Amino acid sequence: MSCSLTGALNRIGLRKCFDQLTPTDLQNLSIIFLNIDNYQDLSPNYGQPMADKILQLFVGEINITCRSSDTLVRWNTEEFLLACPDTTLAQAVAVADKIRANIVDSAWPKGIQLSCSTGVAQMHDEDLNHFVARANKALYKAKNTGSNRTAAA
Repeated sequence: MSCSLTGALNRIGLRKCFDQLTPTDLQNLSIIFLNIDNYQDLSPNYGQPMADKILQLFVGEINITCRSSDTLVRWNTEEFLLACPDTTLAQAVAVADKIRANIVDSAWPKGIQLSCSTGVAQMHDEDLNHFVARANKALYKAKNTGSNRTAAA
């Protein structure tokens, strides 16, 4: 249920987490997609072990910044999903922006400058797949308009 590299939940862990939510929980659920900007440059420039270390440290920074009620999931190589229960869209945007600021302000190994882009959505009357897709689309809107940005769905 967890990613062995980062300790974040994997998608199976997310599914189990979502399965435990009640309809009331879903009404107040927001998610944040987080993507490390220019991650693809890390391995060629610093080696795969350093790229892996950055992923571990990135997860650590998110865990320090997010709330204890939030759940972090590794979605793919450099993309993570943060499930935020009892959180409005505006509150989730604030959490995303706080995480982004913390990532930029953190000291990374070898003087690497790191940032991330985020996409945020709040659950509406929809299935979970559509909800996740909306947040992911918001992430790509943020990435396509530059880096170190937040976009809301």
